Amino acid sequence: MYGCDQMSPKERERFMTWYETVCHSTFDFHKEMESYCDNDVVILREGCLRFRAEVIKDAGIDPWSCTTIASACMKTYRTHFLPPASIAIPSPDNYRRQFKSYSSGSIQWLEYLAQDKDIFIQHALNRGEKAFGPYLDGYTQIDGVETVFEYNGCFFHGCKSCFEPQVLCVLTQKTFGEMYLEFQDKCESLQATYGLKVNVMWEHEWTALKKSDPHVRAFLSSFDTPEPLEPRQALYGGRTNALTLRYVAQPDETIGYVDFTSLYPHVMSSSCYPMGHPEIIHRDFDLPQNYFGLIKATVYPPRGLFIPVLPYKGPQGKLFFPLCRTCSENNNQEKPCDHSDQERALTAVWVTPEFTKALEKGYRVAKIFEVWNFSRKSDTLFKEYIKTFLRCKQMASGYSSSVTDQESKDKYIRDYHDREGILLDPDRIEVNKTKRNVSKLYLNSLWGKLSQRCNMLTTTIIKDPEEFLEFVFSDQYEISHFSFLSQDIALVQWRRNTKWVLPPGNVNVFLAAFTTAYGRLELYALMEQLQRRVLYHDTDSVVYVSKQGDWSPPLSNYLGGLTSELKYGDHIYIYI
Repeated sequence: MYGCDQMSPKERERFMTWYETVCHSTFDFHKEMESYCDNDVVILREGCLRFRAEVIKDAGIDPWSCTTIASACMKTYRTHFLPPASIAIPSPDNYRRQFKSYSSGSIQWLEYLAQDKDIFIQHALNRGEKAFGPYLDGYTQIDGVETVFEYNGCFFHGCKSCFEPQVLCVLTQKTFGEMYLEFQDKCESLQATYGLKVNVMWEHEWTALKKSDPHVRAFLSSFDTPEPLEPRQALYGGRTNALTLRYVAQPDETIGYVDFTSLYPHVMSSSCYPMGHPEIIHRDFDLPQNYFGLIKATVYPPRGLFIPVLPYKGPQGKLFFPLCRTCSENNNQEKPCDHSDQERALTAVWVTPEFTKALEKGYRVAKIFEVWNFSRKSDTLFKEYIKTFLRCKQMASGYSSSVTDQESKDKYIRDYHDREGILLDPDRIEVNKTKRNVSKLYLNSLWGKLSQRCNMLTTTIIKDPEEFLEFVFSDQYEISHFSFLSQDIALVQWRRNTKWVLPPGNVNVFLAAFTTAYGRLELYALMEQLQRRVLYHDTDSVVYVSKQGDWSPPLSNYLGGLTSELKYGDHIYIYI
């Protein structure tokens, strides 16, 4: 019942000593269970009150006004640390303003025209359809003349060549002649009201060109439908890899194991972050190194680079750091890669600091599709927030074992101030596990809130029939599942239709993507120096082998420094 066989030797010894004193007494199981439950509630209550008191004291907010620790962190940041006009609320449609459907034929035609005439045409898959009253399929300016392009599906616009004007369309309940006249009225309005030049392509005309025009056929043979930059695709996690599965240290070797101290709080405190909204660039690109933001591109990885730089998500969503796309997707571990550059190429969205590092390591740019460039940036966006809770954590950790007298205490406080710019209060330096844990949560939980998805599945219990019908038939909602719990109660699982989604005011995926990328760059900088000595790594730690005279990572207990996971003087001799 007590699981004594699963206890550690010391715990088991202490338990058996107690057990010998009570084993001959009457054991009232019901009474003990009731007492256990009472104690559980009392302990939970005391813990909650202590937690609340510590958060109110250090963070200045009531944590019970939030449902998660990440929400409490964000509320604290917004209340006390957020600089004015700094962090943007990104557009819910990724700045494309695309609220109606489009056809693949229209995109093919517009992209063909753009290439053939060497012009940029704004459409649904780059900047979003431009609106002059109604949304338009394509828009550009040619020699100062505003020009629009309309691709007409023959069925929905009453094409005279394909349908008799007097025939009724069963979908719209209008005649094809009426639909044709509506389109003509639209064109005349665009010309008369806005002074636009209108170019029209009918579906049957484009279909004929695809068969008869050699230039169109040549274009389509290599055409890939453009996919707009999706900023959340730049959000990758940490990297974990066992480069060696088993290693036995030789007599002149040792195996070390180091870990970054608060990696993400470190990069948040010291790195540059984008501010405001981005400028979205689709053509006439500058050098990637001159941008700060997100870039969607195709790159050719170098051959022979021992530690790759860029992350890449395979078809199943698995995160790789490959030098060959095809090898990673086919899980090729048996033979050397003999694929072409095109077969090895990676196409994805990355943050520019990581992309620039890749170029330094030999990656070559094959094509840039889109850039989101931020003209404003700051390296102090999270600095005061991190310093505040780092100070709380450090004081709640107490003095280290080497600090024994007043002189060493003064030196400890002075050194910490010189290194971190944080002045510790000697009267408040004492071990306080509750305060330390709360501070640690605050340091590590804020960045994740910035990446929260804004259209999660929601479950609603409904008793009102009208409310149920509103969910089922309104175009605001997408119903995932519903069931009737009883004759009077329904359960509905739903999320909002894409065009009705409003982003929460506390999410900015740009900042989250930069945070994880900066963390990977810190890890890469360490592995870059160790090279083939690396045996294993995860997001914030590395296991490596050393010989006498080899460079070893310097250790430090400060923010972002490396600490050994082994006791002083210990080494790993066999790694598996």
